[in-house]
Amino acid sequence: QVHHAILRHTEEPVAVKVQHPRVRASIASDLRTFKFVTNVLVPYFFDGLDLHWVVEEFERDLRMELDFRIEANNAIRAMEAFRDDPLVKVCPLSRETGQTRHLSQLFQLKTTFWLFQVPKIYSDLTSERVLTMEFIHGVKIEHLSEIPSAPKAKVIATLENAVAKMIFVDGFVHGDLHTGNMLITPNDETG
Repeated sequence: QVHHAILRHTEEPVAVKVQHPRVRASIASDLRTFKFVTNVLVPYFFDGLDLHWVVEEFERDLRMELDFRIEANNAIRAMEAFRDDPLVKVCPLSRETGQTRHLSQLFQLKTTFWLFQVPKIYSDLTSERVLTMEFIHGVKIEHLSEIPSAPKAKVIATLENAVAKMIFVDGFVHGDLHTGNMLITPNDETG
């Protein structure tokens, strides 16, 4: 669950990801079911097939996913990796403090090019079950075709280059690349 909030001491807009209180119990139940299927049903129906390693890796990865401090550290690592990339913003864009612009207003701006932005992490406001990061105004990449002024080829090339850099140069890949985590923002500095 992600919520929009305003920091009391600075009035900065932030996104606060809060872990649902029952998610850990639900995952524990799912893992018990997964282990039963792997330990009892799979050997019964598929003699010799050993899937214990799948359960072990899945359980380890799920536990890491439940700790938002790991997600925060990965975002900080991504910020460092892209610090010198001119098409990836790694520090907050300047905005009217506390104001939210509607997306239609945001993309009426005259911009010369677009970029990707890694949100600033507020480590002092982040814990195992709460992640606080900069609130980014933008459009999900899945809606790129709906924005007539967007240089689609440049946006796609930037994403391809970012993924290739993570894989072949950094050896560290942001493992949560889904459309909910990829917003496209106009570059306020050039517009």
